[in-house]
Amino acid sequence: MDSFPEEDHNPLSDHDDFANVMNQSIMKRLVDCVDKNKTCQE
Repeated sequence: MDSFPEEDHNPLSDHDDFANVMNQSIMKRLVDCVDKNKTCQE
């Protein structure tokens, strides 16, 4: 990812945010599916 010109193209200023909107039961099913290396339907 290219950095912003306002930050003198310094990649140390780059960051990312994550907001999990899944409830715990859906997240558990998804994690179990991925952990088993399956194709998930959700």
